[in-house]
Amino acid sequence: MSASTVMNSSISLSEYLSQHVSLYIKAYFDEVHPIYPFLNRASFEAMAFDPGLQATLAAGKAWSALYHAVLSLGCLHCGGGSFFPAKGHAWKFFKISLGLLPDILSGKRTLVTAQAMTAMAVFATNYSSLHVEELPVIEAARVALVLGLGKRFKSGESEVDRSCTFWIIYCLEKEYAFNVTRCSVINDCDIGCPLPPNENLPLRELDWLRTWASYCRIMTTAYDSLFSVSATLNSTEVYLEEIGRVHQRLNRWRDCIPEDFRPGLPIRPYKLGNRLLTSLALRIHLMYYNVLVAISRLSLHVEDKPSDQQSRSKITLMEAARSIIDATQFIAVEPFTSTWVMGHMPLAATFILFDFVVHNPTHPETRKNISFLDVSAGYFSRMEMATDAHIAGSTMAEFSHIARQHVSALQVSGNRQNQGAGENVSGGGGGGGDGSRSRHGSGSEGPFLKDKNSGIAVGDTSGGNEQDKQTQETMGNGMGLQNEAIWGHDSLMGSSEVCYANLSVHLIKMNIS
Repeated sequence: MSASTVMNSSISLSEYLSQHVSLYIKAYFDEVHPIYPFLNRASFEAMAFDPGLQATLAAGKAWSALYHAVLSLGCLHCGGGSFFPAKGHAWKFFKISLGLLPDILSGKRTLVTAQAMTAMAVFATNYSSLHVEELPVIEAARVALVLGLGKRFKSGESEVDRSCTFWIIYCLEKEYAFNVTRCSVINDCDIGCPLPPNENLPLRELDWLRTWASYCRIMTTAYDSLFSVSATLNSTEVYLEEIGRVHQRLNRWRDCIPEDFRPGLPIRPYKLGNRLLTSLALRIHLMYYNVLVAISRLSLHVEDKPSDQQSRSKITLMEAARSIIDATQFIAVEPFTSTWVMGHMPLAATFILFDFVVHNPTHPETRKNISFLDVSAGYFSRMEMATDAHIAGSTMAEFSHIARQHVSALQVSGNRQNQGAGENVSGGGGGGGDGSRSRHGSGSEGPFLKDKNSGIAVGDTSGGNEQDKQTQETMGNGMGLQNEAIWGHDSLMGSSEVCYANLSVHLIKMNIS
């Protein structure tokens, strides 16, 4: 209902605002609360709809910040969001909470303070607030530590409310720290707070909070043992052992998830029943592949000599990237979708497959990888349309075209060289292992290693020739990007100094993607 409608009807402005507040609060508890269950709905609504609300908001800065953060999240799910920084009706509510941040952090800290910071941290995961993403989640973790929410229960407050708030903060902070390659501020060894009972009825048989918290513990272990500064002192043998342990824990975690949500199995919206459960299944899939990609790439970097382990890691990396791109069909290109889901993960998967194609142009799996790049191009084009070209998805769509041109050009060049040398070319198009060996040199297996379990041969991307390097420079300059911004000093497959997730963040902030 517009303002002019209000003027021409018997509905007063206060009634109009009251109706929208009710709508936003309902949207919050229907759409956001099942994923981030840290508020007591009954007690929150009792205060939100109390006739003395204005006096309560004026007297309690922390409560006011929480109230407006909840309204911002509800408004986001009612069409009030935007892809533009600091724009949209939802941002106006969030701006009020953000303006109260200095007061609530310098004043007395309570459970409501922690809940306000948590609600703000959830809102800050979307595109309109990407520039303030770090502040709420880090401050929420610090408030939780100051209040001792992770310790044993203290009388005077609801044990369930404290526990729910702590574990949501824990998961938000752990995910953020891992994705930006930083050490978490919450020490797992210093937690004595039990997980709350599973009373999340909309999620059926899935104990979501336990599933999420268990995953975050795996991320903590992975960071400490594989990606921290001290982990760089590990020998190759220790690295591979730790990678194996993390991989085993990750697979055990996956196997404990109900089949409708389990990564590795297809997402079936018709079985899940509604958009909320479908988006949660998508999120669980991406969580699994996020860690899987990280440890697979690290394995390739640590073990630089051809081996069965390296071959399996390449297969795992390629299949994970394909699964991520396949899951983009379920991503809601909406302002309420987190940047990590809508941007970072599809970008990472696209770069992985692009790298496979460029460095293995004659590999049998290359055609299929190009098809997945086409799917990725369609997704990013859809994103550009949905955001009114604010997110330049067509730039990413060019990667599919470049990869296809690169493969075609090398096939034509290879055929001409073979004909000039008087060689017989088998296979007609230079698609298999023989053609690859002619480019890289002779040997019993050439640059390809066959995995014993799957039988798929994976190219060795640790090397390369002058033609590959020239192609990299051409593509980098043709895209209007600096060569090192994409390729670094080696191919992305061969360097773990800059991970795909961080590269995705960099490109998004450059407004390239």
